[in-house]
Amino acid sequence: MIINDWYSAAMVDLAVSGATDWLDGYMARRMKINSVVGPYLDPLADKVLIGCVALAMVPKDLLHRKY
Repeated sequence: MIINDWYSAAMVDLAVSGATDWLDGYMARRMKINSVVGPYLDPLADKVLIGCVALAMVPKDLLHRKY
């Protein structure tokens, strides 16, 4: 979406992704659901999401690079 200049849709998608990630964590804590891989996969998924957003922003010069 960022590559195609659909910034509003990209922002909504990122907000929905963040909200569902928060809701997932909230429900897991509230229902006391624990898993072995959850503490590893959730932060990894967050980093992959933000990394993909950052990588899409670089060619559009929306993310300033410091050398």
